[in-house]
Amino acid sequence: MDWEKDWYNSIYNDWKVVSIKIFEGDYSYAARTATIVFEGILKNVLRKYQTELPSDVQLNYLNTLQPKGSKLMLGELIGFWKEHKVIALLAEKLSKDRRIVGGINMGYIGELRNGLSHNPPVEVSYEEAKYCINSIELLLDFFNLKHFNLTKALYKQIGSVKKEAVKGKESLKSYPSRRVTYYKVLNLRQKDSGLSPIYSKYISRLEKEIEVYDEVFSFGFNQYSSLQDTVKSVVRSSGVVEKNFLMPFQKELVFDDRDERYIENYLQQVIRQKHITSLTSGTIYNGLQPKHQDLAFKMDRDMESAVLIVDFSSLPNNEGLFKSEPEAFLCLNGGEKMLSVGKLAHQVYFLEESDVKEGAVLRMDFDFDWQTRK
Repeated sequence: MDWEKDWYNSIYNDWKVVSIKIFEGDYSYAARTATIVFEGILKNVLRKYQTELPSDVQLNYLNTLQPKGSKLMLGELIGFWKEHKVIALLAEKLSKDRRIVGGINMGYIGELRNGLSHNPPVEVSYEEAKYCINSIELLLDFFNLKHFNLTKALYKQIGSVKKEAVKGKESLKSYPSRRVTYYKVLNLRQKDSGLSPIYSKYISRLEKEIEVYDEVFSFGFNQYSSLQDTVKSVVRSSGVVEKNFLMPFQKELVFDDRDERYIENYLQQVIRQKHITSLTSGTIYNGLQPKHQDLAFKMDRDMESAVLIVDFSSLPNNEGLFKSEPEAFLCLNGGEKMLSVGKLAHQVYFLEESDVKEGAVLRMDFDFDWQTRK
């Protein structure tokens, strides 16, 4: 088709501009051109594969998008792709794994395009331009478009230019967003049973010593689909909480409200470093006592997947630990949905959920037999 040939030629020419501007260090120009290529992909993939879409989606496309022609805006395209889950629909038709491109944050690229349309345009970093480029490469491959003059001379040229451009810099890839939280229960004893505490611990943040009856160590890993400038981290428990920020590394906790540091069961920090992944460690003391026998985490944004792991395997005398098996729930907007709990090993439990929305809570509940913890 003539329109397809013209489109492939435009990709070829625009991609050459992108590679040259990246090499020259003009990241704003490179990103602006990359968003034009991105818009063309969203527009022309719909045109190319419209007959593969369900009839209602085809009708919506023919009635709302196609008549606008060259006046069709990137924001409208992104909205259509999201509303109708075009990637999921075409992935099934093309026998592709939608997770390959599922992590592309179209809204972020749309916002970047808007910023670049201002006068003067926003300044774009190397990482932001590179995110656009890698997102486009994933789409080109996903929709079988790389064989149109892109795999030979041009890709060879772009590859050599990229090697020069990324020298001394870190390349940014496009990943699906995910969160994994791992809890390891180290000690467990009922506080109001007349038994003595397991040990005492000085908490420097609180400037005091506490008696420890139960103790849970944790790791938390987040992988975002776009570069983050600022991320808020909140930990809340019925017990005492501690947390360390390992990546991006933050040597000390920072409190804008000086009295906030003395709140035992609540800790909020704001990470003000650019990152696309984060890693934290932490400890919760006395947070598993009766009426609070659960471990959970809350989503700070939409995630492609979320995993919660709770490990009791190192707990002494852990046989007969539960009266009944652990249960898991997804909580959102005041409602609860029961989830299945799997086992990674003896006394190591996990749950995994996909497409988890911002504000949702993944929680695992336990019914301990405290008679076995004496």
